[in-house]
Amino acid sequence: MAPRFDYARAETPVEPIDEGALASSDAERVVLSVPDSTALDVEGEGKSNGGGENTASATHTLETGQNGWYVCQYGMRAPTDPTDCQGLLDRTAEYWRDWAHDCDREDCPFAGSGHDLVVRAGLLIKLLTYKDTGAIAAAPTTSLPEVIGGVRNWDYRYSWIRDGALTVRAFDNLGHEREARRYLNRFLDLSRSIDPAELRPLYGLEHSAGFEERELDSLEGYENSKPVRIGNAASSQMQLGMYGEMVNAIAHLAESEDGVAAQDWKAITEVVEYVRENWAEKGAGIWEQRGDPKHWVHSKMMCWVAIDRALELADREGFDAPDEEWRETAAEIKETTIDRGFDEELNAFTQSFRNEQMDASVLLGLLAGFPADDDHLTGTIDAVENRLMPDGPEEGLVYRYEDDGLPGDEGAFVICSF
Repeated sequence: MAPRFDYARAETPVEPIDEGALASSDAERVVLSVPDSTALDVEGEGKSNGGGENTASATHTLETGQNGWYVCQYGMRAPTDPTDCQGLLDRTAEYWRDWAHDCDREDCPFAGSGHDLVVRAGLLIKLLTYKDTGAIAAAPTTSLPEVIGGVRNWDYRYSWIRDGALTVRAFDNLGHEREARRYLNRFLDLSRSIDPAELRPLYGLEHSAGFEERELDSLEGYENSKPVRIGNAASSQMQLGMYGEMVNAIAHLAESEDGVAAQDWKAITEVVEYVRENWAEKGAGIWEQRGDPKHWVHSKMMCWVAIDRALELADREGFDAPDEEWRETAAEIKETTIDRGFDEELNAFTQSFRNEQMDASVLLGLLAGFPADDDHLTGTIDAVENRLMPDGPEEGLVYRYEDDGLPGDEGAFVICSF
């Protein structure tokens, strides 16, 4: 046992306790409970004086049919009694089996070769959900590279509004309305408490905001892939597309539940008004590239989606809304996006206005219902296949875009491939 707190920047003394070993610092604590028959050895410079760093170790021999429970816990809770571990494991397994998607396979909408993969994917996004707040982490890790030795190593241990909106729809489709509603309530609570302009693309799992991005030169990174980053500079970006994703998710969930509360409708209208006022601004796109702001085509499409879904909600739920004004803005967004975001020579929607780069995110905007005609749709699909599938359509792997200005290569993107 050799924990090193604060990314190995803080001294982490380990000391023996009755239950096993304790590693602690001013702000953190890890307890390792071991079987009664196990003798831990604590070695290192912190052993005698309570400072510095050291390591707890043991050798435990098991015969056939025996078991031994080692329990490592983070935080200030009292150590778990190893004698209760089997019962705890059984209750945990029962909880997850009860929660997991269950169905009559013949009638299941996910029937087919991918059924079990869908079930596993549902378990994964549930595991990424923070119980205390309902926040959904994009990943449990930081700085895993897209390519070994590459520099695209970002910290994704946060909850993105856009990613959460996509996950909400997945939860709902799997029949887990409670998880979907908890996340949407989190967004609506934020929307009621602050101006839409102050909404950040991402938040901490306990609702914190603002994460200075830093590089830790002292860590070599996974397979020597540097830099190792903590924090994410995307938290300060203006990402207009996230508003459309969230209103789309609210509309999706409202169809399968009891609609939208009046106080939530007020928050939604404020989001729509913000979109109406700002859709023509440049910003950062869905991929959060660090260059100059652009008129990202996907972002414009999702601005249209935000207004369109709000109009649907108003009509279905009987809410008052300035229908004519909203429709006028939606029509203007559509006209501008097609005029400036569709390249006649390529016969496709491109990454940004007056730009010839292809970007698979425009397919997400089209899937969300942006009103392009059939020629625009098929032309964009053909261009994506020609420019963003270098291994050929038969491989089924789609890359996000053609260039992001960073050195080295990156891998294909699963959501784009689907």
